[in-house]
Amino acid sequence: MKFSILLGGLFLSAMVSTADATPFVNLDFEQANIQTVIDGPYPSVYANEAFPGWLTDGGNSPTDTVNYDNIAIGGALIAFYDKPDPRYGIALLQGKYDAVLVGDNGGPSNAQSLSQTGDIPADAVSLTFLSSGDAPPIVTINDTPIPLITLSTTDGFDTPVTEYGGVVSAFAGTTSELKFASNLAGITTID
Repeated sequence: MKFSILLGGLFLSAMVSTADATPFVNLDFEQANIQTVIDGPYPSVYANEAFPGWLTDGGNSPTDTVNYDNIAIGGALIAFYDKPDPRYGIALLQGKYDAVLVGDNGGPSNAQSLSQTGDIPADAVSLTFLSSGDAPPIVTINDTPIPLITLSTTDGFDTPVTEYGGVVSAFAGTTSELKFASNLAGITTID
């Protein structure tokens, strides 16, 4: 996902410049450094290698591993993808890596999420990101839902790729938790 904080497309991670700032990191998921693939019927990788800077939450607790290039149909999960998966309409939206959140009907307490805490610049206006799949992720800042609007939609792999935006100016100048969570049902790719 790419975050535009000012109109004109400057990225949030590039705008934090004060000495005491705690910048958001790896906002586009391109800093992955996979060292170990855990074999099995559904391969997985360590979450901190797949999503440096992000916390992964499996609904009720942090997760140490995430699925690798598979979504193991049958339950809610977080996956790391470095190649397209035409079986489920998963494409690499931008760059080499994407996050995939798979929800189920277990209710909000079972939502899979990626989150991190960082400083939102004082002049922040909005954030934008790419998504494809069954529904956009639920985006919150400090547990406050950020209403999303569709900025553009293009043809994707098997599903359209949509650029979403949300207003974050109320959080400008604060240290805040940014979270992307799965919808209750379906597959969502984010970048």
